[in-house]
Amino acid sequence: MSKRIERVAELLKQELSKLIKEELREEYGIVIVTDVVPTRDFKEAKVFISCLDKSCQEEVARALELKKPQFQQYLGKNLTMKFTPRLEFLIDKNQDKVDKIEKILQEIEK
Repeated sequence: MSKRIERVAELLKQELSKLIKEELREEYGIVIVTDVVPTRDFKEAKVFISCLDKSCQEEVARALELKKPQFQQYLGKNLTMKFTPRLEFLIDKNQDKVDKIEKILQEIEK
């Protein structure tokens, strides 16, 4: 992946993390954007999410799909890009990453 794609991916990840934190209700618990993978032309981006509460992952994915137009509009207004990527929210199935995050959060609480 080129440096430019990596920078755009990180920027999208930061902005979407803020948006998700603001827009989703507390009942879903902590929702984490684990990765963003834009296409080379930046017209599309896959957004991988994970929840600490595994039982609500499908519900969170549905909620994000409903808010997708709102998120894309926000990104279009606030990012200086030729194209606003069309977002696709996917559940990150990588259990190792989730376990690592849970362990870090437990250490912080101590």
